[in-house]
Amino acid sequence: MFLATSLRVARPWAVERCSILKHYADGLQYQQMKEFIMQAIISEKQNILKTVQSLPDDTSIEEAMERLYLLFKIEKGCRQADSGKTVSHAEAEKRMKKWLK
Repeated sequence: MFLATSLRVARPWAVERCSILKHYADGLQYQQMKEFIMQAIISEKQNILKTVQSLPDDTSIEEAMERLYLLFKIEKGCRQADSGKTVSHAEAEKRMKKWLK
């Protein structure tokens, strides 16, 4: 219970990482799995801090949020591609035609 709750509080999308860990759960003890997940969360936090620190001093909160959201969407897309959740070029063109009507 602690694990799922802490993941939801830290990052809503971190729960997705939990499903990835199911593949490894058989060989891991609870404490090892918890440490692995917490390292992933800490790593994400460090990436966020690096991104914010790299922004110019006159950056607005809105611009910073947009930058973080963009990086989040890119990372999400990479995870989806890695897990095989992609569409062919032809399917992408078909979907775009519907949007452009």
